[in-house]
Amino acid sequence: MLCALVTALTPGATAPHPPAPAPLKLFDDLAVLSAGRVSATAVPPGDGIALIDALTSPADAEHVILPGLRTLGADPAAIKYIVVTQGHYDHFGGAQLLADRYGARVLMRPAGWDLIARTAPADAPARDLDILDGQRLTRPCWT
Repeated sequence: MLCALVTALTPGATAPHPPAPAPLKLFDDLAVLSAGRVSATAVPPGDGIALIDALTSPADAEHVILPGLRTLGADPAAIKYIVVTQGHYDHFGGAQLLADRYGARVLMRPAGWDLIARTAPADAPARDLDILDGQRLTRPCWT
């Protein structure tokens, strides 16, 4: 946030872009895929991959998420859900590409979908599933 503020208020300033770390498997069922400033979390196979956030753009999905999953031994075609934590581009950027390519369902709280509807950002996912209070996304190994 501070980088964005400085960039907006300082003519000619640019925000630093830290290098992206390699895909990281934290546990057998949890991995982090990073583009540097933003990350996506993958909960790999069982009955499919659940991805939490989708980085900043379709290019990030293409060049970070997909090869990152392959590096970790997961098939991107197994992406079943993309849980977007908020309606800002740095969370949903690659969601529509992944939904179109693999048939993944995109989930977000209604407030996030409403923000996207009001601002109509480029590369925003089409409204799919609402996340509601108390709702659970279950799989054989976790809830």
